[in-house]
Amino acid sequence: MPNFSHGVFVTERGDRTRDMTYKLPAGSYPEYDLTAHDGSQLPAFRPAFTPVELLRLGVFGRNYFGGAQAVPARDFAGLDPETLDAVMEHGVRPDHRPSWVANYYRVKAGMPYEWWYDKGMIFDEDPLGWFHWFCRFHAGRRHERDAHQIMRHQNFSRWAHDLHDQVHTHRDMSPIICQSLLHWSWHPADAASGQTSYV
Repeated sequence: MPNFSHGVFVTERGDRTRDMTYKLPAGSYPEYDLTAHDGSQLPAFRPAFTPVELLRLGVFGRNYFGGAQAVPARDFAGLDPETLDAVMEHGVRPDHRPSWVANYYRVKAGMPYEWWYDKGMIFDEDPLGWFHWFCRFHAGRRHERDAHQIMRHQNFSRWAHDLHDQVHTHRDMSPIICQSLLHWSWHPADAASGQTSYV
């Protein structure tokens, strides 16, 4: 999540951010089979975009999967062909360095991998993080940690909803927050209007 000490709202970029949000395609809100690996029911999960749509829009500095040379082949296992193609085109950079201007909102957003690792949020089955899990879930894999990962998505929506009154009042949501919402497959317009699915 963004560092709030840097300020949630940036008036000087508000107009540009609002324009970019209006131009952002409407979410496709894919529906998933929420039957867990053990036959039980998973929590509600309705992301705004598929992994492919996110990669094409511009997320993670187009470097989520790192330099293609640095990512073990096993980390690409379990991705459907369309997602794998999008990863190779929009999710790896040979120089191993993210390009923040390649993000949809053209800003750096999110915490570094080490931060998530230190918080205990990186797991062996999806060693690159939440979006890695999302790619595999989208492809049909079901795993015992799915409910936990879905709850992380829901918790991000609650954080976005907590901003609703401020956003509604100021009408200038930070591009960093908008980009962060995209990273978690939330449409920023939903947060600005209070239309987050789980609150």
